[in-house]
Amino acid sequence: VRNLCVAVIGRKTATVVRNRLFEAIIYQDIAFFDGNDTGQLTSRMTNDANAMVDPMKTLLNTLLANLVTLVGGLVLCFVTSWRLSIVAFTTMGPMMYVTQEYAKWSAGVNKRIWDALARANAIATEAF
Repeated sequence: VRNLCVAVIGRKTATVVRNRLFEAIIYQDIAFFDGNDTGQLTSRMTNDANAMVDPMKTLLNTLLANLVTLVGGLVLCFVTSWRLSIVAFTTMGPMMYVTQEYAKWSAGVNKRIWDALARANAIATEAF
């Protein structure tokens, strides 16, 4: 059930993203189309929309599963030993910091990857 809900939400979100991107491209001046390759625009419409939605679907699926696990784990921790639970939660701050720094670094790497893919698709599309 969870996977079905996430899939439906992901498809609806992808449709909205593609439609908004298409509308934004259509309303550009003619100079915009002269300065950009058709292949690059096509690549951006398909690949970037999917690149935005796929991680969101994975994140939503993981978030729902982990939220249930977290609530159950918190209840069990505090029922077992509230003092030990407080000591265990002191490690959450450093772990959250490391995760946030990794997310920033990863976002930069992913942007460079998608830019390179768009350039490659533009060259391939224009070649045919």
